[in-house]
Amino acid sequence: MHRPQIKLSKECKQGKEAIALRFDYNQAIIAKVKEMKVARWSENHKFWYIPKEEFNLNKVFETFKSFAFIDYSAIKIKTTPIPKKEEKPKSLPKTPVKVPDAYLNLLEQKRYAENTKKTYTSYFGDFLRQFHGRRLEEISKEEINSYILQLIVERNISPSQQNQRINSIKFFYEKVLGRHKEYYDIERPRKGFLLPKVISEENVFNMLKSTDNLKNKTISCPICK
Repeated sequence: MHRPQIKLSKECKQGKEAIALRFDYNQAIIAKVKEMKVARWSENHKFWYIPKEEFNLNKVFETFKSFAFIDYSAIKIKTTPIPKKEEKPKSLPKTPVKVPDAYLNLLEQKRYAENTKKTYTSYFGDFLRQFHGRRLEEISKEEINSYILQLIVERNISPSQQNQRINSIKFFYEKVLGRHKEYYDIERPRKGFLLPKVISEENVFNMLKSTDNLKNKTISCPICK
């Protein structure tokens, strides 16, 4: 059974920017919206909305992830442009950080491939920069989800990179610290699916009829008989 969808969009309410939450009538979702306190109902437009200054995408995601799919593709503020050939993709600010020796040593002990070690070290370094000055043991799952969600929304990282970044973080908490396995359920905006173009029977018949090649004329085709 598919979960219902909540589509987020930018709106203007009472002269101020707001984020609208549109969804088909669903009592469970409405109850959750009301619990948020910051959401308001627009009687004229028939949708719930949250003033932009009070809107928190990660909080919305955490509130509704068990009830609905959140389509936040329409509210992306920042996008990552395709870099020109002479340019390099922008990277996260490189605040000096040191990946723990225990992390590096365990990658070696478990004989991870060189490319995997480099990828994990680089992405975990980005994670350390994001939470610079924090004790890693105290960072919550919700904060990690928020970090990954930020990368998806603001930097448009690919699904492959998303998984690699999550795995680099899981490696520290599950392998180095020995904690239980954790699941980070960050969803990406769904993309529309277009059916492929199909040649009509009439066009196929005309193509076969117009050929002068004897081999092609002998093709067994129900519509040509």
